[in-house]
Amino acid sequence: MDEVFEPCRRCVRPLRWRASIKLVTDDGETFACVVESEHTSQGAARAWVERRLPDAVCPSWMRVAGRHDPMRVFGSVVRGRASAGPLLTTWECQSTAPVWRATCVDGVVRWRRCPGEAPR
Repeated sequence: MDEVFEPCRRCVRPLRWRASIKLVTDDGETFACVVESEHTSQGAARAWVERRLPDAVCPSWMRVAGRHDPMRVFGSVVRGRASAGPLLTTWECQSTAPVWRATCVDGVVRWRRCPGEAPR
């Protein structure tokens, strides 16, 4: 008997805060996400970034991949929800929520609120 493929219904999860550490080029284009984590509150997500950002470095695979342009590491916190489809899970941002960006200078994390900005 032949198998019949039935597409999975989308499973929408509750609103959460996604914290991530990303790489960005000097011209501001996001290149890659290094690590991310989901949290139940903005405070928990920001604390996660503040613990990890000071020690974050560009991954060694950057050199192996032949990327030699300058990259910077930054943190990001955004509110949204994961939506699981038949093949992969996607992140859908809550359009009314601010995006928080974090940079680290001399071991001190500084936050900047970016209202109305689509997450990178």
